[in-house]
Amino acid sequence: MILPADVGHDMTFGEAISHGGRETLATLREIVIRPERLAMRRFLLAYLLFEDGVNTVIAFAGVFAAKTLGFAMTEIIALFIVIQLTALAGSAAWAGPTDRRGPKFVIGVMLIQWTAVTVAAYFVEVSWHFWIVAVLAGTGLGAIQAASRTFMATLIPEGREAEFFGFYALVGKSGAILGPFVFGVTSALLGGNQRIAIVTVGLFFVAGLVLLQRVPAGGPTTASDKP
Repeated sequence: MILPADVGHDMTFGEAISHGGRETLATLREIVIRPERLAMRRFLLAYLLFEDGVNTVIAFAGVFAAKTLGFAMTEIIALFIVIQLTALAGSAAWAGPTDRRGPKFVIGVMLIQWTAVTVAAYFVEVSWHFWIVAVLAGTGLGAIQAASRTFMATLIPEGREAEFFGFYALVGKSGAILGPFVFGVTSALLGGNQRIAIVTVGLFFVAGLVLLQRVPAGGPTTASDKP
């Protein structure tokens, strides 16, 4: 009733796979090679790193709370509810600054906040301290995800949103590999010390922030023009 009807194509399943593969490779080559996609590929590289850090912190928050701080299962469930609610609040709170100052500015601030989250987690000794850290992580989660999508949208040519956002999603999914590996290896090498392991994840945010500064885009969205 609301969405437009599907448009059929006279194409077999094999032809569709072949066509999709060719189009995917062509888009990938465009991102990697063409000079006009410089800002996009630099942003995607920065996004790969800091999203890896975000995914790792969220994934291991429950493990850290249970193993290091002795949280019960009910407390861990409540913890993730708080993170989701504060993520919603964070994305709403930073919507205005994203328009006025640009997504690059907001992401930069959030990367500093996420680095502070990993450092603060190291010093947590009692459970209520971790609730404060969870609120910081939650507001940072919502804001950085919303600003990242906005940043990517400003880099995409008109009419090719689905094509390029597909790669954006792929990079985001790929950003959940190295971080858990670093966290696990660091913890194992240090006899199960998850405090230092979570601090090492903060390096992903620092690296992402450094790479983000090299992206020649990301200004105020109210004044930006698509490429």
